[in-house]
Amino acid sequence: MKGELIVYNGMCSKEEERRRVPSRWEKDGLVAEYSRGNKVQVRSPDSLCDSIKFLIKVGDLSPPSPTTPTAELFLFLSDRFSAIKQEFVISRVGCSYLAILETIVNFYLFTLLEPTKTHQHKAYSEAYSTVCYIAEIWELEYGTLDTLPSRIFAFLFFLNLDDLCLLNKLMRSTEQSCLEQCVSIYRCYLSGNFHRFRKILDGLDPLLRAALVRVAEEKVGRRAGRVLATAFKNKRLRYSLEKWRKYTYSTRVPFLVDERGIDFTTSKEEEEEERGCNDDVWRDGLIDINILSEQM
Repeated sequence: MKGELIVYNGMCSKEEERRRVPSRWEKDGLVAEYSRGNKVQVRSPDSLCDSIKFLIKVGDLSPPSPTTPTAELFLFLSDRFSAIKQEFVISRVGCSYLAILETIVNFYLFTLLEPTKTHQHKAYSEAYSTVCYIAEIWELEYGTLDTLPSRIFAFLFFLNLDDLCLLNKLMRSTEQSCLEQCVSIYRCYLSGNFHRFRKILDGLDPLLRAALVRVAEEKVGRRAGRVLATAFKNKRLRYSLEKWRKYTYSTRVPFLVDERGIDFTTSKEEEEEERGCNDDVWRDGLIDINILSEQM
């Protein structure tokens, strides 16, 4: 019948096995790759679980000491996780196999902890969309988000700090043990209290911190930089380089840095005129603090 799904057992369909060459990470078995368009063959829920376990092993992602994937391995894992998520949605598996989607969320949040953040946009968008989908199917099945697993609730809250409608809904929850912490983060975010925001952030476990990394760097950190620059420039005081990096979530600063700290009264352009510019130090109009520290 046209449009009828064919459910099979195994990590990859026989048809795909015949036409595809295994990648370097599939020596012990092929895992179905992502494909656009309508799929007519999907794995059974148990086979999706087996595929997840296989990918965790291949990527060396098992706790307590998971390894950050290389850029090439990230692309491989991301493709296979996308295929798993795609089949989960098509099959309408539901909340009984929610651990499949939770593992995908954990993977993407874990990669956001990698310092260079090579695939930050992809990781963030996939974590965001997967968490939102979990919330959607949970609410459809149980009629409320109050009983959403605590960590998923926190992920949903932290990844949606600009969605006032959703947050108002979440903040009415009476059953979530993490709600107080979530609301504290939100209040700091709204008020611009970057000191308190950082203090709470440092007390979270790594994956919860990762869920906040984008808002911390792009909004809280930038706001902190503006506040600090204005306050210390007016007072003509120096500011600790270490604290700047802590509260702005950045290793770069557009002001002169020396052994006494940051001088907010001297911009990068003024310093160039007086001392010239070393291309290895000045990049994109900002000072790379790591390089500067090596030269001092």
